[in-house]
Amino acid sequence: MKIEVRIAQWLLAALFFLTGALRLWQALHGAATSDAVLLLSTAQVLLGVLLATGWQLRIVALCAAVLLLIDAAMTHPFWTLSGGSAAPRCWPSCGR
Repeated sequence: MKIEVRIAQWLLAALFFLTGALRLWQALHGAATSDAVLLLSTAQVLLGVLLATGWQLRIVALCAAVLLLIDAAMTHPFWTLSGGSAAPRCWPSCGR
């Protein structure tokens, strides 16, 4: 495997591992966390380890993509917003 691909693999693995580990660390220290978030965080740590080791990369990558979609839907429920909350947020001046 090319070194560029291996570096990208390790960086992606680090992203999954560190994101999941941070959520688990916060939950361990008292942050309010649901069981689903704990499950997703554990899966992220596991996927990070599997990506770093290179085990069944295609299957692990597919699982990672599905996990990202589930995580995004759970943590960013924009469809539940109404009124002014649903308006797009611009920073800092919204085109002015």
